Amino acid sequence: MEFRNMKTFLRVAELQNFTKAAEELGYSQSTVTVQIQQLEQELDVLLFERIGKNIRLTEQGLAFRHQAREILHAVEQLESSMKGTQQAKGFLRIGTVDSLCSNRLPAVLQEFRRYCPQIEVVVRTGFNEALFDMAQKNEVDLIYFLDVRQYRDEWIKVTEKEEKAYFVAAADNPLTSQGAVSLTEILSQPLLLTEKGKSYRRCLEEEVAKEELELRPVLEMANTDVLIKLVASEAGVAYFPQFIIEKHIKDGQLAVIPCEMEAEPVWSQLVYHRDKLLTPQMKIFMDIMQKMEF
Repeated sequence: MEFRNMKTFLRVAELQNFTKAAEELGYSQSTVTVQIQQLEQELDVLLFERIGKNIRLTEQGLAFRHQAREILHAVEQLESSMKGTQQAKGFLRIGTVDSLCSNRLPAVLQEFRRYCPQIEVVVRTGFNEALFDMAQKNEVDLIYFLDVRQYRDEWIKVTEKEEKAYFVAAADNPLTSQGAVSLTEILSQPLLLTEKGKSYRRCLEEEVAKEELELRPVLEMANTDVLIKLVASEAGVAYFPQFIIEKHIKDGQLAVIPCEMEAEPVWSQLVYHRDKLLTPQMKIFMDIMQKMEF
């Protein structure tokens, strides 16, 4: 039984499509078909149920998917131990959100470069649903995102960290030196917010809705750096996770507005698809992420 046939089987199983698997693997569709047929003949089982142009795993296919993943994982571990990480070549594809890309990834990637200097790192950014779609299509190896705690059967969670968010204003704004400020009073200020769809913006909207209030921002923008500059210049108030604003608070540009409302915290989470074949560089990156103290 050839390892390449098992790798092909796992890609077809993940994509549920022979043509797409062939394109990603650089094979012709007939080659992929032959490889799957060889596996089915060797195992004497039907791995895929074919109905028209649609395919799905049979019960035997589901069982073999788990076994194939374990076998290839063991092979990869053996190859990694024999070659050593300094000789590892290839690429690592990471999907993440803009805020984590700007504030967290630089330190992680700098450490990763020490261990894997020959690995090409590709970082793609987008909203959470787009990131999950990228991982589902095997366009990225790992996704690092912000949201409420996510648990899905098809994803393996590597690490997670609670990220509290706060209303902030320019350091000399009177609201920052008062006691607990009501949500109503904060919302009466000019609001500078990130675009709808951002995880912490969505959590804020949910909390505001519970109070039967409404967000009416004077400006919405994806670029958090620009928003922070506007807030520091007394253009209004904003709502950010702590890791985005902590440097600006230390520098005396911004200050937290103590608010009576406590929104549900978001979590930074690193995950990968359960069917993803782990590469040595993925394991090194995950190990660095688990050890990093943010």
